[in-house]
Amino acid sequence: AVVSTQSTGVCAWCELTLDTNSIENEDHLTKECDLYASLRRKLLSKLNHIYSSSNIPTTSSNFSFIEITTNSESTPNNNQIQAMRIIARFLTNCLNSREKFLDSIKVLDLQKQSTGNVLPHASQQCLRRVQCSILLHND
Repeated sequence: AVVSTQSTGVCAWCELTLDTNSIENEDHLTKECDLYASLRRKLLSKLNHIYSSSNIPTTSSNFSFIEITTNSESTPNNNQIQAMRIIARFLTNCLNSREKFLDSIKVLDLQKQSTGNVLPHASQQCLRRVQCSILLHND
């Protein structure tokens, strides 16, 4: 069973799909977690378009929200304002994906309870991965 991420801080997606105990934090969200991979690619593409001529790092391996959204000036410039909006949209989309995934786990648990199907642990994990992936990608 997947541990509640609210009490442990462990990424439920990575725990289920990769069998790891990765902690959900900025680095995990922006560099590691497969749940957000497509959203991250879109984010980086948009940021690279904004900052194409600057020295701001916008690749997944060296991405930093703080570095992109701050400067030495007292007021943000147009690129920073645009980047903040894009990042805010990215975070909202990530939270929506996470919520959808966690809801899909609840649905699968309810289905299992109602049918009483009990599979070996490895088979249950494999089935849950496939079912979660299907539920997440059926918009």
